[in-house]
Amino acid sequence: MTRVARCLVSFSATFCLGLGTHLLLAQETADSRDTDRALIHLIGPISPPPLEAASPSPSPTTQSRISQEKIIRFPAAGAVRVSALENRDGFLELKFADQDSERSLLTSYLGSPRWNWTSDPKYADLNPKLRFKAISVHGLPSPLVVGIAMNPGVSDSGWEAVAVGVVNGQLEQLTYESLETSNEGGFFFGDLGHGMGLGAAQWDFIWGEGEGHPPPHKYEIKLYKWSGRRFEWEKVIRTRKQYDSPQAALSAYGFRFVDVREMFPDWGDIASW
Repeated sequence: MTRVARCLVSFSATFCLGLGTHLLLAQETADSRDTDRALIHLIGPISPPPLEAASPSPSPTTQSRISQEKIIRFPAAGAVRVSALENRDGFLELKFADQDSERSLLTSYLGSPRWNWTSDPKYADLNPKLRFKAISVHGLPSPLVVGIAMNPGVSDSGWEAVAVGVVNGQLEQLTYESLETSNEGGFFFGDLGHGMGLGAAQWDFIWGEGEGHPPPHKYEIKLYKWSGRRFEWEKVIRTRKQYDSPQAALSAYGFRFVDVREMFPDWGDIASW
């Protein structure tokens, strides 16, 4: 009997304790909800942060100018508008388009975006330049349009040249790669001599170890033979001796090349640079 009484007392105590805890927690939860509602009423609704659209990156603008333009008549191609386009911070473009339809026929690219460009108008003359000239050489496509790009420097300049003409009724770039030289070098299109026939040539001084910029220097002469379709690499000649001028180096090896740059009004005095 005593054991039964003890069990009843223990059960009653446990039940009462559990009920009291449940009522207390329920009251705290209700009080917490009332407090939260009051705070929300005072603060007001919280709006989500606005979504910011990503600002588009400014598109790079390339300033271009046409430095030379002329209508040239080609066999089969007819009247063609030839334009020299100088794109600041970009390539220089020698563009060929049909005069009537303005349809693009060919574009030759010269120079490099890494050439010395400046936006300062005081030094605009130091920006790269592109010019062209139509010449006639017996045995080569006529007219032969020679495009020359110049990258002015402080003590010297970089030069590139391409040749364009009509082959098999199509306007083509006839130099597989652009020819390159400096102020002390040159370009030539015509009879190479020594029984090699028609072709193209470029020459330039070699800046040897420990040498200053002024001559004497050794020279390198690259020759390209005309294949009937384009100018193809033939051989390279390096002079064994040093010479005081490119003309002296060419004469020593029996070449009578005339620098085609001398035919351009802007560079007619290139030999004295």
